[in-house]
Amino acid sequence: MAEATARITAAYEAVGYTVEQAHQTSAYTRLNVTDPATRAQSKVELVAEFLHHDPVESDLGPVLHRDGEVAGKSSALFTRAEVRDAIDVHGLLKVGYTCE
Repeated sequence: MAEATARITAAYEAVGYTVEQAHQTSAYTRLNVTDPATRAQSKVELVAEFLHHDPVESDLGPVLHRDGEVAGKSSALFTRAEVRDAIDVHGLLKVGYTCE
């Protein structure tokens, strides 16, 4: 996590953003990133997760396997339980995703 945090911090700072490390553990980092032009601040969270499936190649580079992404969306619905989580799971069901 420390190496990923350092690389992302360096990338933001290289283009002029200010980065404050708000919280870090071995599996989680929260950064506050500020745009110097507008003073707008964004929260950036890095989370290390154990994947059950290897990433899949796409035109944009490696992405999460579909089943892993669905598991994350379902988990969020039952742990975080925000409206956006229900919308995500509803969307998955609407396009025909099943547990099989």
